[in-house]
Amino acid sequence: MSVNAPATVPASGARCAAHPESAADATCTRCGSFYCESCAGYQFGAERFCVRCDPGGEYVAWEDRRRLGTWTAFLRTLKSLLLGPDRFFQRMPAHGGFGGPLLFAWISWLLAVGMVFIIYAVIVGGMFAILPFPPDAAGEQGPTAPIIVGIALAVMGCLALGIVPALFVWSLLLHLFAKIFGGAASYEATFRCHAYASGALALGIIPFIGMTAGEVYWVVLSIFAVKHAHKVSTGRAVAIVLTIPLLCCGLYFVSVFGLAALGSAAR
Repeated sequence: MSVNAPATVPASGARCAAHPESAADATCTRCGSFYCESCAGYQFGAERFCVRCDPGGEYVAWEDRRRLGTWTAFLRTLKSLLLGPDRFFQRMPAHGGFGGPLLFAWISWLLAVGMVFIIYAVIVGGMFAILPFPPDAAGEQGPTAPIIVGIALAVMGCLALGIVPALFVWSLLLHLFAKIFGGAASYEATFRCHAYASGALALGIIPFIGMTAGEVYWVVLSIFAVKHAHKVSTGRAVAIVLTIPLLCCGLYFVSVFGLAALGSAAR
């Protein structure tokens, strides 16, 4: 999204470009036109857009990051996502590519994984400082802190990379069930709303409870996302979002009991 004019306060006596009989309340930051209250479009902080420049209210700060800056755009998007998910997904553009939402989800996930790594690094470091590992039977010392930290970094790297295919696969499953329940959006729209909903994982930066809170809120955001992206009822959105994890749990228990039964039969 490009912005051609800074937001300014209309001069006294300025009239709305679309309704000359009405006094102007603000200036559109995109086209520079004066507009009245009835012509107001998207508003965020000092940014003001008239309804002509923002007819569908479709705006996500993250997709304007070249102008706003990466971290400003990320924080603004995260704030509007977490505090107003219903409004956020109403205004989220259904089109615009995969790269932006994917990067947003990846940064959110990386923040959460990074905090978990820091917490465990502190815990493990404290354990080594207080309770050093005794030598084994061969007289060799047990695992050292650098080795464990190296393993943790490798795991963190795998998790950071794993979010990319996971997003595409989960979005595909979400899209299939959305179609079953009458959803009308494209796969691109499903991916975009799912990727932005994954921003809830950024709550993982809260020590100890953040990851759990983020996962729970991710489910909540996914319901809002599917509801608005596919234009379905709240009940159908809940069914679409919860069907996948419920099926996964069901398959897990079936496989566990099946393997247990096979083991008992083999004896």
